[in-house]
Amino acid sequence: MSFSLPPPPGINQFNSASWQDWFYKLRTALIQAFNSISAISGLPSPGNNIVHNSYFQEREYTVQDDVVFATTAPYTQHARRWYGVAPSTDFKTLIDTGHDSTSITIKRTAGTNTGAVRLVQILDTEDSLKYAGKDKTLWVQFGVKTGANVISVVFSVYTGTGVDESLASYLAGSWTGLALAMDSDVTGAFPFTFGASIKQIAFEVAVSFDSTSSAIDDEVYLDSFVVVDQGSSPHADGIMLCPKSRAVTRQECNRYYQQMDLYLTTSEISVPIHMRDIPTVTLGDAAAFTTTGTTADALVIKVNGAGDNGIHTVYLNCEL
Repeated sequence: MSFSLPPPPGINQFNSASWQDWFYKLRTALIQAFNSISAISGLPSPGNNIVHNSYFQEREYTVQDDVVFATTAPYTQHARRWYGVAPSTDFKTLIDTGHDSTSITIKRTAGTNTGAVRLVQILDTEDSLKYAGKDKTLWVQFGVKTGANVISVVFSVYTGTGVDESLASYLAGSWTGLALAMDSDVTGAFPFTFGASIKQIAFEVAVSFDSTSSAIDDEVYLDSFVVVDQGSSPHADGIMLCPKSRAVTRQECNRYYQQMDLYLTTSEISVPIHMRDIPTVTLGDAAAFTTTGTTADALVIKVNGAGDNGIHTVYLNCEL
């Protein structure tokens, strides 16, 4: 792929408007060339999936392999960025602990409750604003176990016009300007356009089982939840593959939630964290600690007593 571009201005004009104009033309030509290459090759633009952790791979391997749904707040985290609520504790998610896992299972373990089991991810206002008025396509892929007593599996994209409103208010249906952008109960691709005034986005999977119960067979497999630019091309088998690396996925998730093991003493340490806001900090062993001076970009922390010197699991939470 080639493109035409006039010669650059002389070096003595580097700070002039002519150089700025030339760089603008260069940038435009490169974007056009890349788009042409993407169209010819059938590949999606890199990183254009706006859903975080869309294959449910970013998780605590030995803890989030088996997570029971909460029925009220605080809502359970089933994989990074995905929080769940169900009408009873007869539902759980399962994720294989191996590194070749690319899906999550929603399972009914007992009972005959037919209420919706919901997995939700919320994007804050800074993550959502840039998609106002943009054309997107929802791509979903899921499967139902043979013999499962399932009424429906619905993938939805909702929007709101409030600023940084919470998961709890979303689940209660009380977001400002709450609107359904798109939903689907079958696998495939579904184009839609975000409203012009959106300031928040929610991605949701809702599974409903019928009143016949099977503790063995009542399983739904969620393979992917991808929202990309309209015109993005699927893989040869018709499935949209998210092009983001695991490293990018982890960094997106870390903006909202982090877990780290730190050696803490009664002397303060400062650790870079780069989160969306000042996080709520907890220690896994509940030792007394102080975080005075902590910001969205730096965790300042110490334990209060010398008897607690040692390794501690530190949880940083910026989820809404």
